[in-house]
Amino acid sequence: MQVHLNEIGPDGKLVVRALEQAWLEELLQGGEPYPYHAVRGAEAPVHLRKMGLEVLVEADFRVPLESACSACLKEYQLEVPVAFRVSLQPASARPRALPAQLELTGADVDADFYEEEFIQVDDILREQILLALPMVPRCGDDCRGLCPVCGIDLNTESCGCSTGEVDPRWSLLVSMKASSSKGDERP
Repeated sequence: MQVHLNEIGPDGKLVVRALEQAWLEELLQGGEPYPYHAVRGAEAPVHLRKMGLEVLVEADFRVPLESACSACLKEYQLEVPVAFRVSLQPASARPRALPAQLELTGADVDADFYEEEFIQVDDILREQILLALPMVPRCGDDCRGLCPVCGIDLNTESCGCSTGEVDPRWSLLVSMKASSSKGDERP
């Protein structure tokens, strides 16, 4: 979906992009190490406003997805909130050469450029949806995951495995922690 600059009136323009399940699946393809799948389609209301040559693009919507929990590996459904505000400037405003050292501000990170006289809404939506995905999906904050010894789901069962054994390479750190908790402050 693209919007011509002339279509954006003084009060802005609201476009509602239907995000079909197939479109979302194509976008999410190849997500590693935690793949996401679209449960169903969604709608993305996108508001565009012109401020001189700059165009402000804003949206706030949810995408229904399914993934495997990174701790217990169970499939679960989640609604990913996608909220963004992107400032677009004409490509002609893009700097030709950048200095060797450049410090970016928060406004620089949320800025992008548009080509010719069109705003590519789909490109912005793709980018923002991918940025909104949790890096490590969890079915819940209280998920206990799998036992590292026997692999049982600790959310539903308990096991008698001993997880207190520490890799010998960490023994010095364990002893330092134990001595500092006793009040001994030696390094």
